[in-house]
Amino acid sequence: MPAGDKVVINLSSGPEDPEAVTVAFIVADSALSSGKQVVMFLTREAVRVAVNGAADEISARGYKPLADLFRAVAELGGELHCCKPCARSRGVVDADLAPNAKISGAMNLFAWAGADGAMVFSY
Repeated sequence: MPAGDKVVINLSSGPEDPEAVTVAFIVADSALSSGKQVVMFLTREAVRVAVNGAADEISARGYKPLADLFRAVAELGGELHCCKPCARSRGVVDADLAPNAKISGAMNLFAWAGADGAMVFSY
């Protein structure tokens, strides 16, 4: 994939900040719909968003439902990488996660971005 076609969305907010979570998924959906490759790197409380079914319980008034955005991101090939120590400290394991999510370390993210890097958005 040519330089500039990879996007990393770092999300550290979880269910406690539904607007930040929703905006991050809107950006991911937009990037994927524009032909970009997207990895969402979920840290801190954001790892809870990747738990299977969690998006159904999170909503931000005035925005498209997170569950719809979550499904769209998955269907378009977006990947959710959950920070390994963040997940471990919250008792989240791979079996808890949605099909497009996995527990992953920063080294995997660096390898994915490659020498050309990626555009980064942070929420």
